[in-house]
Amino acid sequence: MNEEAQELLDAITDPRQKKKITHPLKNIIMITICAVICGANTWEEIADFGKAKKEWLKKFLVLPDNKIPSSDTIARLFHIIKVKEFESDFLVYLNTKYPDVLQSFKEGKLTDQAIKTVEKVAAELASKY
Repeated sequence: MNEEAQELLDAITDPRQKKKITHPLKNIIMITICAVICGANTWEEIADFGKAKKEWLKKFLVLPDNKIPSSDTIARLFHIIKVKEFESDFLVYLNTKYPDVLQSFKEGKLTDQAIKTVEKVAAELASKY
């Protein structure tokens, strides 16, 4: 994993009680990033994206019991971590590493190259944990 991705994920501390964790932090973050890039706007849409794309997500995430976190689980996590800081760090990372891809997203284009890059970024970030 490259240094920028490592730094990005190192900045996020999982505030949950370890005994109660079913879904790893990286899974929830990666599912959310991918879902939002693909147009999800609500916790329910993020969970629905995860369910619809489960086979693809399994290429770079280990899903406990082969399950996707619920919308409530995703919402609870993002209410307790510093979302704005993560969002800002992620956009800086994406803009530094892949400015053309970020511009494509801003223009509403989803090219094959952009999809491959998102898959690469997701794999890099997921491998941190």
